[in-house]
Amino acid sequence: MNAPQSHPVLQHFANELRGTFSRTTGSSDKAYFADLCKNLEGFDPDILKEAASRLMRRAKTQTWPLPGVCLEACEVVARERSAAQKREKRAHDGRWGLPEDAALRILVSSDATLALNAVVGEWHGDLVDFIKRNHRMPTGAEVERVVVDCEARKRKQAREEEAELRAVFGKNWGGRELPACNPRKIMWNAFKARRDRFAEKISEAVIAAGPMEGESNV
Repeated sequence: MNAPQSHPVLQHFANELRGTFSRTTGSSDKAYFADLCKNLEGFDPDILKEAASRLMRRAKTQTWPLPGVCLEACEVVARERSAAQKREKRAHDGRWGLPEDAALRILVSSDATLALNAVVGEWHGDLVDFIKRNHRMPTGAEVERVVVDCEARKRKQAREEEAELRAVFGKNWGGRELPACNPRKIMWNAFKARRDRFAEKISEAVIAAGPMEGESNV
C-alpha cells in the first residue's frame, strides 16, 4: 500500500480490524488502505480505536467497510467526545465557578451597598460564593436565601463548637476556647480568615470605586 506501515490510521484503526475483516472493496488492497488513510488522517488515536471497536462489534460480513463509512464512524465518536468535554467543562465551571477576584469585582461594581451590608451582617462570604457558582448577582429572593442559609450555618457551627468544647473540657467548658491545634478549630479559623479577606477586599474595592449613589464628596 502507498501509506507507510507506521501511518497512525493503520496503527490505531486498520490493525484493530484485521482479525474481523479480510476482503477489501475497490480495485486493490493498496488503493483501499491508501484511501482509508487519506480519509481518516488527523483523527486522534483514541478516536480511531473507538471507531474501529464500534465497527468490529457491528460487523456482519468479512468485507472491509467503505472508507466513507469508516470516516462517518470516526466523526460520530469525535462529536460525542467533544460534547462530553463540553459537559465536563460546564460541570467543572459550575463546581469551581469564577475566580475569587472576578466575583468580588462583579459584586462591588453591581451593588456596592449590598456588598457593604453583607460585610456588616457577616454573610458576604456566602454572597461571594453565590456569584462564583452562578457567574451573576443574586436576585432579591436569592439574597434572602443566602442570608437565611448563612444564619443557619452560624447556628450549626455554634452547636458544633459547644459540643466540641464539652467533649474537650467536660462540664467546665463555659468560657473556654478550643486549643489552636483542634481540627475543628483549625477549620473554623480558616473559614473566618477567608471571610476576613473577602471583607478587606470588598472595602478596598468600594473605596477605590469612589462615592456610592446618594453620597457626596463634600
